[in-house]
Amino acid sequence: MRNLNVARPLNTSPDSKSEQSRHLKAPARKDVRINWKAFRYYPQLNKVYFYVSEHPQESLTLQKAAGIAAMARNYFSVFFHRNTGVTFKYWVDLYRVKRAIGLLRSSNMQIIEVALDCGFADATTFTRTFRRIKGLSPREFRRRNKPRQSSIQH
Repeated sequence: MRNLNVARPLNTSPDSKSEQSRHLKAPARKDVRINWKAFRYYPQLNKVYFYVSEHPQESLTLQKAAGIAAMARNYFSVFFHRNTGVTFKYWVDLYRVKRAIGLLRSSNMQIIEVALDCGFADATTFTRTFRRIKGLSPREFRRRNKPRQSSIQH
């Protein structure tokens, strides 16, 4: 007769481990499509877009964005997702990463300077977000996209 009172670890099936490891290293989200026309069509979204573009270094919460759009927070969240195809948080991260890409390509700013200039609180958050969206770290992105210098001297 088996002892049924023996403590067993939870979720130790082979599938649960692969499920856990899959969440640890998520691939870049290349399949996401944003309806950018929504920012022109809806004045509420246009106000939020304008605010983010004018204040890229500021932290922007869903509550603050809803206030800019003159909507309740929950309604704004649903409205934003329904009309753009992405969550507000993902859109803010994407906007900041696109801004960072421009700075990484065109300047010699340090990674932390780029992170702070784009509104990230620290380099760790910036690197994690950049990797989630682009699939590689900011340092690796800069290395791969560095303009090649001509070997011809004038």
